[in-house]
Amino acid sequence: MSAYSAAFAKYDKTVAQILLTKDVFGKRSNYINARNTLNTLIENNVIPIVNENDSVSIDELNFGDNDTLAALAASAIDADKVHYFY
Repeated sequence: MSAYSAAFAKYDKTVAQILLTKDVFGKRSNYINARNTLNTLIENNVIPIVNENDSVSIDELNFGDNDTLAALAASAIDADKVHYFY
């Protein structure tokens, strides 16, 4: 996150990490909470950085999990686009 913070600071942008699991999108109340958090960050001009919450994930992590979560998060807030940084 410090690398993201430093990179975006050059453009006077603030970032925040949001840790999610796929389970969040399967339970309505969790989905609403995640959506509200993402929208609140954006409303406050904070760029959300979506990552898999490895510490609570019950499934084995697979290649592309962060991409899938980013797409689900983008869909939850009706985003026009998603940027991937590797």
